[in-house]
Amino acid sequence: MDFGSDTEFYNQLKSGSHKALDHLFHQYHYWLVITAHTFLRNENEAQETVQEFFIDFWENNRYESLTVNSTDALKNYLFICIKNRCLNRISRNKTRKKRYENLLLPKDHILPEKPLENIELKSRLDNAVNQLTQRQKEVFELGYLHDKTRKEIATELGIAHETVKKLMAQALKSLRESLNKTRNI
Repeated sequence: MDFGSDTEFYNQLKSGSHKALDHLFHQYHYWLVITAHTFLRNENEAQETVQEFFIDFWENNRYESLTVNSTDALKNYLFICIKNRCLNRISRNKTRKKRYENLLLPKDHILPEKPLENIELKSRLDNAVNQLTQRQKEVFELGYLHDKTRKEIATELGIAHETVKKLMAQALKSLRESLNKTRNI
C-alpha cells in the first residue's frame, strides 16, 4: 500500500483509517509475533498476545494518541507495547501457578485414590466454601474458579485491590481451617 510518505501514513493512522490500520497490521504482525515469542517461549501465547494488542489498539482508539513520526519511533512504540504485554502475561502466569500451588491442601496431604474419597473431599470443600461470607466466596470463586487476577476481580466487583487481597487471604485461611477440622474428624 502506498501512502505517498511516512507523514501521510502516520496522519491516516492517527485518524483511524482502515487502510492505514490494515497496513500497520500486515507490516508488523510477523515481527511482533517473533518479538513476543522471545519473551514467552510459546508460539500460541505469542500469537494471542499480538492479536490482543491489535484488538485493543483498534477498539480503544489507541492510534489517536500516537506521537510517532518515523518508522523507528513506530517500531519502538510497538516493541514496548508487546514487551509490556508479555511481561504482564508472564506475571499473571506466575501468580496463577502460585495460587494453585498454595491453594488449599497442606504439602503433606495425599490426595485420595478412590473415587468415593474424592467425592467426600469435594463435599468437604463445597461445605467449606459455603461457610464463607458472600464477598469472600465471590472473590475466591472469581480468583480460583474463573482464574481472574486481583485487578480484574476488583474491577468486576467494584472494590479496591487491597480489599480483594484481604478477602482472598481471609477466604483461604477459613477454607484451610475448615478442611483441616473435617479432615481430623
